Amino acid sequence: MKFMKIYSFLLFFVAVGFAQAQEEKLVNENKPFSVGLHYVANLNNENLLSENYNGIAGLDAKYVFASTDVVKFDGGFSFDYLNGSKKGQYGLTYNAMTVINPKIGIEVAVFKSGFKPFVSLGYAFVNYSYTIKFNSLQNYDPMFISANSEKKIKYNESSFSLQPGFRYYFKKLIYLETSYKYLPIDNTINMHFFNIGLGVQF
Repeated sequence: MKFMKIYSFLLFFVAVGFAQAQEEKLVNENKPFSVGLHYVANLNNENLLSENYNGIAGLDAKYVFASTDVVKFDGGFSFDYLNGSKKGQYGLTYNAMTVINPKIGIEVAVFKSGFKPFVSLGYAFVNYSYTIKFNSLQNYDPMFISANSEKKIKYNESSFSLQPGFRYYFKKLIYLETSYKYLPIDNTINMHFFNIGLGVQF
């Protein structure tokens, strides 16, 4: 997990450095739709969810509904998929987590290249579950649970989301995106995602 954190941060800084080094003029085309795929890293900050889920992949889609030469306003959503650990705390098996995140954002053209910072605000729906396995050595109520059985418990959480990041637009309407997403789910659980991926405008 520590290796993945280091690798993710290295990718982030390499992407930012590469983007800042580019000074080419881009093709001036206004394409309102964009779709992207990204790798999502779940940064461990010592709580139940961050310790027991590993990021895998995500999808972004957005539509630019207003723009000027300097700023663009967009609305869209992201979908993130995280894999649960097979042996979580207290003998639990954590199943997959999904995060559906409608959001609105603003992108600013502050450099003379395709390198553009952005920030998005949204509301995330976090769905996850874990499985409890019972055996004959544990105490259980025979009216409800039989020995050597298992029970799946589902949770549906929600949270505001804050996502600052950077995009670099290539000439053929393909862009590289890196971002950080913060989800303050409650007073004891919050999640920190780092995303890096590619997208296309159309």
